[in-house]
This record gives sequence, C-alpha cells and structure tokens, in this order.
Amino acid sequence: MSCCNPLVVPFFNASVTTVNYGPSLQSKYGIVPNVNVSYWDGTQYVAMGISTQIKFNTYPVTVITVDHGSDAATGYVKIG
Repeated sequence: MSCCNPLVVPFFNASVTTVNYGPSLQSKYGIVPNVNVSYWDGTQYVAMGISTQIKFNTYPVTVITVDHGSDAATGYVKIG
C-alpha cells in the first residue's frame, strides 16, 4: 500500500528501537507495514542480521519494536 517515500528512522548505539505507528503512518504505509533494518558496519550499511527481531504490538499495528540483539547497534529502520 506504500504511496509515499519510505520513512527512515535512524538509531545510534541502541539495543532496541521503537517506532510509534499511528493513524497518519497507517494511512501512508498500511495497517501492517513493510519494515527493513540496516546496520552500519563501520564502512557501509548492511541488511539486518539473524539476531534482529521485528515485533508488531497488535493488529492494526500501533507500535513497531526492533530488537537489535545482544549488542548496541547503529543504523536505520525503513518503513514503506
């Protein structure tokens, strides 16, 4: 349902990233969004690792929680 440019939410040295996904984002990206995570490895951004967990709180989604695993990480969450 993506109608718009993706929403990019950066995170810095975080173990968990939470994105509030209210009505305005639901209308842009749908009630269950497409979520991708990329991490900075020191030289480039790479796709999420196997330890990354993306959780939706309910249906329709109102909170997106990304658990980056055991270590703090830097990168971005892309919705859309």
